[in-house]
Amino acid sequence: MRLAIGVPSSHGFPRAPVFDRSLRRLLGHLRNGGGVLGQAGAGMITASTQEPLESDAFPVDVARNQIVRAMLATNADALLFLDADHVFEPDIADRLARHQKDVITARYHVRHPPYHPNCYVSHPLAPAGEYKTVHYGRGVFEIDRGGAGALLVSRAVLEAIGGDWFRYQRNATAGKPPDFDVSEDFWFYQRAQEEGFACWVDWETEVGHLAQITVTGDHHAAYLATMEPDITPELAAQLVACGFDGPISVGGHEVEPFHVERLERTA
Repeated sequence: MRLAIGVPSSHGFPRAPVFDRSLRRLLGHLRNGGGVLGQAGAGMITASTQEPLESDAFPVDVARNQIVRAMLATNADALLFLDADHVFEPDIADRLARHQKDVITARYHVRHPPYHPNCYVSHPLAPAGEYKTVHYGRGVFEIDRGGAGALLVSRAVLEAIGGDWFRYQRNATAGKPPDFDVSEDFWFYQRAQEEGFACWVDWETEVGHLAQITVTGDHHAAYLATMEPDITPELAAQLVACGFDGPISVGGHEVEPFHVERLERTA
């Protein structure tokens, strides 16, 4: 698999040296033949370009679209977005590509309390037009919306969408201010699904999100732990767990695992 790496650096967060170290380690890993796709003999991951495809355009949806257009002008089979405010292990491409999904993201967490993962599902308890956060996860499972900060996308998806891959949206949900922006990556997940592609998260592959601290799942787990003594059965029923075979115990109450329902695709 020929892989292009896309780096948007227009988030308003200073590009940290630790990101560049992570990126150099990843590129060295690929150039030295370390990228392995799936099981032995399934193929190798190689960089399709000598350097990452970068854009500092603002806002970030413009940067992402510039990177996609640049990638489609190469011979790359897939594009791995890695945002400049993340840190990751050099085998991140291996870990995501081995699942052979057209759209798959690593797990990362927002930079402010409750530090929740950027993984969201349509859920019976979510207000109309909104999604619930997956708080507990395991393995690889399907999601409805996610982030693009550590996202692997196949060429087939990008070609099927055909343009306007990322776009900020206005949220018309009742009770939201009229200028409430919906993240540009939600638009991509919507478009990918409209073209018939399922979207996935690899919960076990986590990247750090840089803030004043590097936010990881440990921060989210600590926040949940402070909640547990006060969790009621009603609150437990609203917590989302994915990737589990049976119920899990949260605050002494059972949380039923949730699975994304496959919609009928017309595209």
